[in-house]
Amino acid sequence: MKSFLLAALVAIVTKASAQTAPDGQVPKAGYVPNASTAVSIAEAVLLPLYGSKAIRRERPFRAELRSDSVWVVHSGRYTKGGSYVEISKRDGRILEATIGK
Repeated sequence: MKSFLLAALVAIVTKASAQTAPDGQVPKAGYVPNASTAVSIAEAVLLPLYGSKAIRRERPFRAELRSDSVWVVHSGRYTKGGSYVEISKRDGRILEATIGK
């Protein structure tokens, strides 16, 4: 299962890389252009770290764009200590990842 998720994450990043403009520039909307992409990446990152049972408990995940450059993905339980992932909109880097108890 972990191998499948890692492969899925690699596929997402590879697909995003294929969107690079001919001159090598980052796509105008960044490699993580929307909330659904941010949620997919967050789940792919959290699953091998914390396991599927913990991730199922945290769903549904929500994504909010902050400062027009960082996706903040959190579970519906974030205010009570749920999962939290920060992802760079521009290049897809994981800036922070935590899960609640």
